[in-house]
Amino acid sequence: MDILSGQLFVFAGVTNTVKRKRSIAAFDGQHEMIPYLRLLAPYFERYSWPKDRPVRIRDQGDRIDVVWPFPPEIENDPFLLRPDCIYYSPIDKREMKVIFFALGG
Repeated sequence: MDILSGQLFVFAGVTNTVKRKRSIAAFDGQHEMIPYLRLLAPYFERYSWPKDRPVRIRDQGDRIDVVWPFPPEIENDPFLLRPDCIYYSPIDKREMKVIFFALGG
């Protein structure tokens, strides 16, 4: 949980901050997307994702898509043959399971 404390994420056009909590129930209860982000905590740690760079979360009905975007200064540059993002991971909502984790998207 400490890996995610302070992490920014954007959901439904609103930027949110993951706050440190004393219990898992309180941690998960601060926002409906936190349980899904918690599944991805090992990836946040492994890739040392900056807490001040928000990931983007989209609810696709039966799955949640989490996107790690390029830094703002290069995100809109017209690169040739570049993926849409740095990392991408869909999560199965029913099974609460990471479907895959991939470079780009």
